[in-house]
Amino acid sequence: MSDAAETDRLVVECLSCSGSGRQISACSCTKTGNTLVVSESAALGSYEAFVKCRLCHGSGTVTYRCITCSGEGRARGQLVVSAVNTGTGQVASVSVIPGVITPVKVGPDDRGREWVLPLGEVLGDVAAQVGLDTKPALTGFGFYRWRPIRLAREWDPEMEAAERFRIEAEALASNERGRRQVLIAHPNQTWPADPDQRLAELCSLAAALRVDLMVWRHARATGPDGRPRFSWWVGLTLPGVPLPVGGPPSWPRHMNLRKALLRADSQDMVDRFHPGHNDDRPGGTPGRFVDDASGTGPAAPGPASQLARELEVLGGETDPAAAIWRDGAWHLTKVVVARVRETLIPIETGQVEQRHLAEWALETEPPTPTWLAAPIPSHGCATCQTGTAWSQCQCIDNRNGDAYSRCAVCGGTGERPSETCSTCGHSGRIHTGAVITVTDARSFARHINLAPPPAPPGTQPTPVAAHGGDRTLHRLGKPWRLGGILKEFGIDPANVTIAGGPDMSSQIFDGTCTALVGADHDAQARAFCERISRGWRAGRVFWRLRRPDERGVKALAQAANAFGLDLVVGARFQAPVPAVPDSVAVGTRWSAYVLDPEERHRQETWLGADRPFAAAVGFGWEHWTRVFEYQRFAPTAVLSEPQRTDPASADLDRLEPVLDGLARRCADPEPRTVKLHLSPDRALIRLEERSNTPGERDWRVLADAATFTEAVAQLND
Repeated sequence: MSDAAETDRLVVECLSCSGSGRQISACSCTKTGNTLVVSESAALGSYEAFVKCRLCHGSGTVTYRCITCSGEGRARGQLVVSAVNTGTGQVASVSVIPGVITPVKVGPDDRGREWVLPLGEVLGDVAAQVGLDTKPALTGFGFYRWRPIRLAREWDPEMEAAERFRIEAEALASNERGRRQVLIAHPNQTWPADPDQRLAELCSLAAALRVDLMVWRHARATGPDGRPRFSWWVGLTLPGVPLPVGGPPSWPRHMNLRKALLRADSQDMVDRFHPGHNDDRPGGTPGRFVDDASGTGPAAPGPASQLARELEVLGGETDPAAAIWRDGAWHLTKVVVARVRETLIPIETGQVEQRHLAEWALETEPPTPTWLAAPIPSHGCATCQTGTAWSQCQCIDNRNGDAYSRCAVCGGTGERPSETCSTCGHSGRIHTGAVITVTDARSFARHINLAPPPAPPGTQPTPVAAHGGDRTLHRLGKPWRLGGILKEFGIDPANVTIAGGPDMSSQIFDGTCTALVGADHDAQARAFCERISRGWRAGRVFWRLRRPDERGVKALAQAANAFGLDLVVGARFQAPVPAVPDSVAVGTRWSAYVLDPEERHRQETWLGADRPFAAAVGFGWEHWTRVFEYQRFAPTAVLSEPQRTDPASADLDRLEPVLDGLARRCADPEPRTVKLHLSPDRALIRLEERSNTPGERDWRVLADAATFTEAVAQLND
């Protein structure tokens, strides 16, 4: 087939906009009516437009550029499916065009079966080429990304080939998941196929973490018969912490307990304890320390099917119910509405929506866990105790700290309402102690009760370094030096990161803090504990061990090159400080980011790798998976199939030693960052220099060559 004929077959009219490049739809204000305050039930109707609508200005319709075709009116019916092995950097891909996949018929006979393009089979073939198992992707947490692509109902295997290919091209072109789908996994990644086994694993993890495992049968919607439709949620919860307002997370929804268990991601469960996931629920729950030596041993939770039947019997056809795994036993109870909260929420049309949010609670609270110990010292947050949190308004002048007198947000006061309290992190309580749990989100867990006894009167922190003015860097006593405690557990602090958040500052591991000269030791110790526990509910802080597949710059560079991306690596050496000889910050710190070629111009000003933070080259693949998949492509552009190739170097094994040596040699008299920009056709090594302009940095080119090997040779010249 000629190139012109191939283009005619693949490039089709966009179904979303009918080839116009623009979409016209009814404005959302037509669902609420011409009134300032609307109720959530009114959104189900159809009314006249809001006269003062910010979107349609009272016309009732909005016009916007088509998202599917980016306004071109035509799109290419092509999907590239790729698989990346994070252990080796291998990449395999296949270009899915009309005729490549044989459609299959799915669906129940009573509702009419439909033809689809099964992506699972294609993914299996591609993943096998790089040694990956597709079961975690197809049945696990991200299963919805690999659902089949539906074809138009008129598709029929007896149709003319040209007509079949046209319908398939239209389906591929309008695929809402984008023009490229990527599976990124480690060869050792496995996923259980037995729900009973998965339930036992999650119960064991909850026991090790000293938390509860909760199975919640929750009503999500009402069916045509007026009866509620239930879905299942499985997650980790803290004893005594209120349930989320409105119920569990709405996505993904699982229609039975078996799917909820097989698609439960234990790492995601642990990450959801992070303050960034603090949802709208009553806060202020006092925390308690954990007795790591107490608690029951391993116990069998029983079959998942039996647990599901018991919850269905308990809740019946109308009531939600939950099962709590605590102290080696199930505690079943109904979930009831404690109270209904009325709130006003501004919406994008300029109207205010009146919502009624249900606060859920367990009808019968299970017995107090045996592993809970003494209460953690805490007090309520004075900033948000009135129910409204406040933060500094953006109108504040950074030069003199004055607010704009005519600011429409704060009225010149300098403070504005905020959804998140900056004092307590939206947890409603400030803890001057914490329970730090270090886990791999599988089976390993260690607990640190951070509340050492008070220091003798008159004790002051040890000065470490002056910060200018009347402030200096102090170091607290040994009980606050968490890096040493982790080493006693056999844990390398370089492998520890905040669950669901970024890497931590070395000050947390070293037990250092910035304070006034002559500061009281106990006051600084309390501030240190408050800093660690800020935002964490009930004072429970979770740190996660890096996974083995989060390491390996060579594999990351190979994968980035296969997708036509750039890799930027930064290295910075910190010499030992005499006052803190055992600091975890001593040594070479690393960071990296993957860059889309269309954003190469930003690399001169983007500072992602200019202040390295990690003590090892453990970049974390999860930070860059979306970069591989969500590159920007023209709707009609021909996509190439990423394949494994070597970047601008065949000597990547020397990357870390070379950058480490440069960073060490250039660290005198002060630490400086060495940055490598590695692209498929260029290797650029630069060194940070002191700039005469405050707040800016200059970069001196050390080597610029076509390959990394040639760049290293230039360094040796």
